[in-house]
Amino acid sequence: GFGSAELRARNERLITLDPDVILLPASLHDDTTSPSEAVLRGDPALTALRALKHDTIIVFPPRLLSVGSHMLVRAAEELAASVDALHFDGRLKH
Repeated sequence: GFGSAELRARNERLITLDPDVILLPASLHDDTTSPSEAVLRGDPALTALRALKHDTIIVFPPRLLSVGSHMLVRAAEELAASVDALHFDGRLKH
């Protein structure tokens, strides 16, 4: 887990970056949910992040986040499809 210093550093980095999209690993038991998403959404310091405000969080199967060989192509295709579903003409649909 994170200690308070690590959480502050992570939050400061996220706030500085203010990403349009956040990629999170899915739960090992369910490819559609991420325990990390609940942590991010539950942190009051992060409520102004664009990705949280626009609900542009991509939950990705952890098995595809660290693959090699031909599975790397599948991972890239799935990630591209997920991002494409969020964007239109280079801008967020939301």
